[in-house]
Amino acid sequence: MNAEPLPTATFGELQAMGDRLLGRILSGADPADVLRHVRPVDFPLSGQRDLARFLAARHKAGLPYDLAAVSDALMAHDPRHIVDRIGGFEGLSALADGDLLKMKQGAITSYGLALRLGALDSCLSSLAVELGAATAAGQEARAGDLLRRFVRLARMRDGLEGSKAAKPPGVLCSEVVPEAVSPLWQGRLYLGKIAVLDGDPGCGKSTLTLDLAARLSTGAPMPDGSPGLLGGALVVSVEDGVGDTIVPRLKAAGANLSRIVALSGVPDAEGGQRIPTLPADIPVIEAAALRVGARLVILDPLMALLSGGVDSHRDQDVRRALAPLEAMAERLRASVLIVRHLNKGANAGGSPLYRGGGSIGIGGAARSGFLVAKDPGNPSVRVLSSSKNNLGPEAPSLQYEMEGVMLDGLGEVARIRWEGVSPHTASSLLDQSGAGSGPHGGGALEEAAEFLSDLLADGPVSSDEIRKKAEKAEISRRTLFRVRETGLLAWKSSKNPLDGEWYWELNRSVPTPGLAQLAHMKNSTLVESKNRSVPSVPSEGVGTVEMAPDLHSDCRILEQSGAVAQPDSLLDPSAALKAFMEV
Repeated sequence: MNAEPLPTATFGELQAMGDRLLGRILSGADPADVLRHVRPVDFPLSGQRDLARFLAARHKAGLPYDLAAVSDALMAHDPRHIVDRIGGFEGLSALADGDLLKMKQGAITSYGLALRLGALDSCLSSLAVELGAATAAGQEARAGDLLRRFVRLARMRDGLEGSKAAKPPGVLCSEVVPEAVSPLWQGRLYLGKIAVLDGDPGCGKSTLTLDLAARLSTGAPMPDGSPGLLGGALVVSVEDGVGDTIVPRLKAAGANLSRIVALSGVPDAEGGQRIPTLPADIPVIEAAALRVGARLVILDPLMALLSGGVDSHRDQDVRRALAPLEAMAERLRASVLIVRHLNKGANAGGSPLYRGGGSIGIGGAARSGFLVAKDPGNPSVRVLSSSKNNLGPEAPSLQYEMEGVMLDGLGEVARIRWEGVSPHTASSLLDQSGAGSGPHGGGALEEAAEFLSDLLADGPVSSDEIRKKAEKAEISRRTLFRVRETGLLAWKSSKNPLDGEWYWELNRSVPTPGLAQLAHMKNSTLVESKNRSVPSVPSEGVGTVEMAPDLHSDCRILEQSGAVAQPDSLLDPSAALKAFMEV
């Protein structure tokens, strides 16, 4: 709780906190555990307030308050249309996530304080508008009453915000409740922890991560047959297009797209879009994850997301950049899977985890690690092997193949077909295949440049043929355009008047610096294609909190209650964001 102060919670964050507190009750927890920290009037949405009143009334009357009982009761009698205002019965069911039972007490108290502050801010804002109007109209008596109310609420707010008691540093281990590590994928991925996935281009790393996201979104079993979880996923990708690559592959994997958020850009100061960077944009990434209650956050690839001030080969820089990412994983109680390309040096022995690009600090921050490589005996088969597991025994290697599936309107789309256990280990794969030991190190852009150079060497090729071949080679259309934008390889496109198709060809009139230029491209600004859609993200700052029609009644309740919190609720307001999603 001694972290740097964070901005005041936005409306979206307050709404998410309210949803999680209500969901904790619906999932079977004692309402008193929540309602002693936050009252119905403190929730930002009118639907949330009415649902909180409904749950509190049932608890007081000794009636059941679990999801099934509440659903039946609201279906029979719902005069305030609570169900409609929380997204229907599907929205009500979405609140009751069984994992919420594991929410830590610190998160509950922090959420309660944040919601209380948000409710006071909303009332203060409303009173300020009314005060201005009354003063302008010469209504002295009304203006005086409004001013007195404003001062009372402002003092309450200042008292809450300044009530943090100084505590000695550290935590007494006798006060810590031991807890077991929770797996997302038994023996491989863990909630609240970082994992790293290494491999050369063409091994299906991105498609593999999307397969895992798809399984999570539907609660399907994991590739080895072990039970899966049901939850959301966030895909942060700066090389694959959302519309032409990520979503089609998710559909091919059978994903529930409403549980997955894609993030490929964030607003810049000029009103445009730029790629997300670590660690600066972790708050944006976290806000995007909150939209779907993400239990898996995919960062693909890590090197493209590190800010220009981070030297990826310097251990100290990397650890400072990843420390906030580790904290985010704990707050979200999500597994963060970072994707890396293998470095270009030949295998020199030692841990396969050292073969991933960048500092060994990346592997050090990860609690588990994986290597994907082609099976030396059958190049059409890929193998997912364990390179590290600090939280349990290493799981057996699994083999898979890339296959194409036809989707209406999208053509052939790549997906993973799992084929059981493989005898190979990460070390044996590197020893036999020489993965990552190519002359250029296997970077995604470099791979795409070589692909285009070979394909266009004999003359123009139709864009449709290029798309199909790139799809099979695991190269996105966006990466092909970046090859030209960054100057790695010059090519041009033109429309053939005879058949109406577009063709690509090498632009031999433009000199290119060659593949050596690749080293300077990591920090370059990416140019988005004209029709590339970038998912919106919550804006910074304090949003206007929606109030119920009885605004004055709610404000009066806040005034009369004195907004007095329980002693253990008086935390630093910024702690609510630090504890966000800490379940």
